[in-house]
Amino acid sequence: MVPAGQDINGSFFMANGFSAGYFGMQVNSPTEKRVLFSIWSPFSTNDPALVPDKDKVHLLRKGENTITQVFGGEGSGA
Repeated sequence: MVPAGQDINGSFFMANGFSAGYFGMQVNSPTEKRVLFSIWSPFSTNDPALVPDKDKVHLLRKGENTITQVFGGEGSGA
């Protein structure tokens, strides 16, 4: 539970973390808050387009109304 007033833009709240990823909440703006499950690729790059196929994070399945995408900038993954 995030205490009232502590959901400052740019903050994140980790519910469960491990060596290659985390599950939590992210505050992007006063009107955009996300629940995330992020997995980092073992290939070291900030550009997801450079990750070899063997090191890409592959989606196995997802729920309805779930958005999935790759990311970069702090390592890369999905």
